[in-house]
Amino acid sequence: MSEHQKHTEFLRRIIVYADTEAHRELDRRIAQLQRDEHCIRRAALAAVFFTLAALAGLVYVAILDENFPYNPSQILVTVLCDVGLASLVCVAGFSLLLVVYRKRLNRLREECRQLVEKVVERELGKSRAASLGDGRSDPGDREISHLPTKVIGSPEGLGSVRRRAMNDENNHPNELSAA
Repeated sequence: MSEHQKHTEFLRRIIVYADTEAHRELDRRIAQLQRDEHCIRRAALAAVFFTLAALAGLVYVAILDENFPYNPSQILVTVLCDVGLASLVCVAGFSLLLVVYRKRLNRLREECRQLVEKVVERELGKSRAASLGDGRSDPGDREISHLPTKVIGSPEGLGSVRRRAMNDENNHPNELSAA
């Protein structure tokens, strides 16, 4: 599975949680486009196979036929050339169609990202508002963040950084008022 497919599947799984008609419709459109793209990819692969088979047939006839360019019954060569040319045209057409499908899928993925962003903002907004409404934050946190402390290599851990900051506040009150 490619990275593009993994990202698309991830986005599809996320939009299922919103459970609205718009999200279900977007999921259906993405699924249909993925099925169509897969079908076209298989048809393009078959066209490539026919092109290679016709080319191999022409090489076979050219090597084994003694009078290849001057043979009066060239029906086999004509058929192989026709099949090869037709399948080569199909490969070009399918490739163009794959590019169109990929652009449509990218557009749907962008729409999906925007819907996921709205869902996440709505859900996180509720939880964030609930956590801010608790009033559990310590008023000293703002003052501690302005104090110069060394956290890296501190063997005491983060709890001791807060105690050290409080001690620095008590020892140097002028630094707090300046900050």
